[in-house]
Amino acid sequence: AVLRAMVRDPGKVRFPDAATEPVTHVAVKYSHPEWMVSRWIARFGLEEAVRLCDANNERPPVTIRLNVLKVTQAQAIDSLAAAGIAARPSRYVPEAIEVQDGADLFLHPLYRDGAFFVQDTSSMLVAYVLDSKPGDAVLDLAAGPGGKATHIAERMGDRGTVVAVDIHEHRARLIEQNASRLGLRSVKAVCADATKLPPGIACLSFDKVLVDAPCSGTGVLRRRPDLRWHRQPKDLEELVALQASLLSSGAERVKPGGAVVYSTCSIEPEENSLIIEDFLKGHGDFSPDPALPYLPASFSSAFPQAGLPFVETLPHIHKMDGFFIARLVRSASR
Repeated sequence: AVLRAMVRDPGKVRFPDAATEPVTHVAVKYSHPEWMVSRWIARFGLEEAVRLCDANNERPPVTIRLNVLKVTQAQAIDSLAAAGIAARPSRYVPEAIEVQDGADLFLHPLYRDGAFFVQDTSSMLVAYVLDSKPGDAVLDLAAGPGGKATHIAERMGDRGTVVAVDIHEHRARLIEQNASRLGLRSVKAVCADATKLPPGIACLSFDKVLVDAPCSGTGVLRRRPDLRWHRQPKDLEELVALQASLLSSGAERVKPGGAVVYSTCSIEPEENSLIIEDFLKGHGDFSPDPALPYLPASFSSAFPQAGLPFVETLPHIHKMDGFFIARLVRSASR
């Protein structure tokens, strides 16, 4: 009844005064908690914070990552079109396409045959920055449900090993199921605490390590609108401790000359650049490696400042989920 009354006479709706109460005004008008709005206004300025909040309320696109070992972009688009599903190529990642209507997507034979995985474009950039090669040994920590692990394996031509670790048994099973559906044999799921790796993994060293850390999720609020009301400022402190521990654990397993990539779907500095800053202070054998050379050319040409040195995407600027991606290289001698 309240909503119907508002629709009948929207002019009667009164928001807090924008001039005298900007934080409350934006928080109420765009349905965000005040603590988030306050942070973003302080960091981005009022106008950009409003654009970010507005973008978080938009309906996000459905993007799928094609399994290039099984299907080409043209084949996938034609096959979806034949089933009445309109799709178009992504502007930024070669193996990504945007689906206009994803209602019957999981009933399509392409899904059953392992020809695609649903994944946002910004999330796909992580495997590019990792830059794994055929034959590499890769460790993926906090890997469930396996989106990035399987993308890494596909980019390696399914030649090598991707050890995908997750602490939750059901998420480890999802990694196995997704790898099986996609026809990938190089992905090995392990249920374990990534901060206390079991001896069988702790004794190994890897060419590349991915730490896709659990985070506040402030970069994916348009996909999880309820999350904004569950998060509290104190959550950042707890998450930062876990993120730092995961990064240190992953870094220990990197071979000399190898690389670790740290990523989150957060847009908060405490979980991103400040984590990297603190890590580098205590790990003199690691140095930042600018992400720009590893990114898809179409993304880099559209956003030439991205990846210098870290990738930071924002929904209102890049039209994709908010992500942070940092690549760190270990010195060849230690």
